[in-house]
Amino acid sequence: MFNAPLYNKDAQAAPMHLLLDGSYRTASWNNNRIMVIGRDTDSNPVSGADEDNTEIGLVGERLDFKLQPGVSTADLAADVAEAAVAKARLEGKAGFITLPPHCGVELWDVITVFDFMASQEGINFRVIGVKLVYNGRQQRFMQQLQLGDV
Repeated sequence: MFNAPLYNKDAQAAPMHLLLDGSYRTASWNNNRIMVIGRDTDSNPVSGADEDNTEIGLVGERLDFKLQPGVSTADLAADVAEAAVAKARLEGKAGFITLPPHCGVELWDVITVFDFMASQEGINFRVIGVKLVYNGRQQRFMQQLQLGDV
C-alpha cells in the first residue's frame, strides 16, 4: 500500500506552523480509464486495462490507449494501466504553501493542512517539491512546498 508506514513506525505528530501563503486545486482527471496494448514474444497483441469508477461516475469516461511494445504479457499490461490510473489520481490534486523555513519537512512527507481562509481543514497532501527562496527586500528566507495528492 502506498501509504503504509515504513519500518513499522507511525508518523509523529508535529506542532502547527504558520502558513504565509497557499494555493490549492482539485481537478478532474485527464484519463480515468486506460488501456495498455503490447506485444508478446510471438508478436501477438496483449492488453490490460484499469479504471476508476468513482471518477467515471463524476465526469464520464475519459479513455486513453497507450501503445507499449515492451509490455509482453497481459498481467504486465494490467500493471502498467494501474500505474497510469494512479498517476492520473495523483495529478488531480495539487497546490503549494509558503511558510518560514522548516528543516523537518522532506520530500514525500504527508502533511495535514489547516488553512481556514481557503477551506482546507485537515486535508492531507504529499510534499512533492521543496524550494527555499530568499527575499532581499525583507531580508529573510521562505520555504515553498509544492503539494500533491496522497
